[in-house]
Amino acid sequence: MNEQAHSCASDVGGTFTDSIAYDEATQTITVSKVSTTPVNRAQGTVTGLKRALLLQGGTGSEVVYVGHGMTTATNAVIQRKGARTAFVTNRGFRDILLIGRQNRPTLFDITIVRPSNWYRGTSASPSAVVWRRAARKSSRSTRRMCMRSPLRSRRPM
Repeated sequence: MNEQAHSCASDVGGTFTDSIAYDEATQTITVSKVSTTPVNRAQGTVTGLKRALLLQGGTGSEVVYVGHGMTTATNAVIQRKGARTAFVTNRGFRDILLIGRQNRPTLFDITIVRPSNWYRGTSASPSAVVWRRAARKSSRSTRRMCMRSPLRSRRPM
């Protein structure tokens, strides 16, 4: 293993970007906190990672792992801010936003009080929504969303 191998990670928040660097040889961790740069979040991320690595004498060439997270997306959902979006799903899954994850402390509590919905409504497509790669005339390809007819089930005779 490279003696100067570093792992690093960064989390972009609404106010600050937190970064860490871990030196695998010495098992030391350094931390940096810089202001988030809303116009270009990559600037704060790169600055934070460079500072955390510099505290260990690193330059970036020895990095073997980079982790990245963005708390800002989670905050937008929690605070109910951000752009309006659409959730398109197949028939039978329109309640997925209401159900959420099954990791509640009282999974079978029928008296649970839920917070108000953070979405206006739901709609489901009667057809399957699939992504297809469509070749262009140039060498590049693009993805486009298209509708496919619903599958018909065959009943055993």
